[in-house]
Amino acid sequence: MFAISTRTEDRRFLRHGIAALAFAAIFLLAGCAEDDEATFPAQGPLEIIGNYSDNFGGTQQVTQTEWNDGFGIFHIISYFNASDFLVAQNDANNSFKPNKYSRFTWTTFLTSLYFCQSPFDAETFAAAFTATARDATDPENAGCGLPDNNFPWTRLTPQ
Repeated sequence: MFAISTRTEDRRFLRHGIAALAFAAIFLLAGCAEDDEATFPAQGPLEIIGNYSDNFGGTQQVTQTEWNDGFGIFHIISYFNASDFLVAQNDANNSFKPNKYSRFTWTTFLTSLYFCQSPFDAETFAAAFTATARDATDPENAGCGLPDNNFPWTRLTPQ
């Protein structure tokens, strides 16, 4: 017999772990080569669509197909509302890491929405998709960035 934990971090870990295993299985069953972009089961609309200001003085616009941070455009390939992340390809005209792949992970902490773009320079969709999940336990202070998660997440405020 086992007990189900009610601790938030345990539930989040379990939810993300199960979702990651499910997506990994789908990814492998789809027979995707490293450079292929996978097709995943249908789901509702991306849950974080909107226009935001961020805690670094910038703006973020998220649509069903693009993420625009005011400095670059990222074309959304796949998103996973149940696991709070999406994978996008950096636009060819971006001044920073054009044509690479990014993983955007989001979380709600207290009453605020945060995101972490990591990695932002993956060579392939598969590398961004399978990247290690960022630490969302204290997004206001740390948990984003490679290799040591020493950067805070970006806080989003709806406009």
